[in-house]
Amino acid sequence: MQVTQDTFSTDRDIESATLVADLLYRDPITQPYQAPFDVFGVRAQVSAHGALHLLRASGRLYGANLNGTTRRHRHLFAVNQRFDYARNPAQEFGGQSVEAGIYSRWRLSEHSGLRTQLFVDAIVLGAMDATVAGTGLRGYDFGPGLGCAPKWRSSGRASPGSGRGPAPRSSTR
Repeated sequence: MQVTQDTFSTDRDIESATLVADLLYRDPITQPYQAPFDVFGVRAQVSAHGALHLLRASGRLYGANLNGTTRRHRHLFAVNQRFDYARNPAQEFGGQSVEAGIYSRWRLSEHSGLRTQLFVDAIVLGAMDATVAGTGLRGYDFGPGLGCAPKWRSSGRASPGSGRGPAPRSSTR
């Protein structure tokens, strides 16, 4: 749980609790491609007063190994379908997109590693609701777009030989 500054309801700052929940189904590095959506993830962020601030979902449509499954460093090509919704005091945004890129796992030692992702995406249809988004009296806008999303996270094991460790720490953009 995180405490954030919230200015949705009034002009003054209000401290409120925020719940961030992640649901991850399978790992794209360790799960060979079998069928669309065999690997997916969902992230939601909700404030204490019930407002949904963030909803992101991504599911793998296609995947292929770029090198062998027993290699020290692994690289996989993937195509994902993604949905994004974000709401903050300045804007509200939602969109469907298709992204393509590479998942990589770099083993730095027996007990640590680094995972990276580099994806480019095509927003098939996105919509934004903001005071400066549209033209004339319209305060919204629809359309396609392009993007890029580099991500990385480090990981380690709890003890030598245990095979499992603490949940990886994530860093994005």
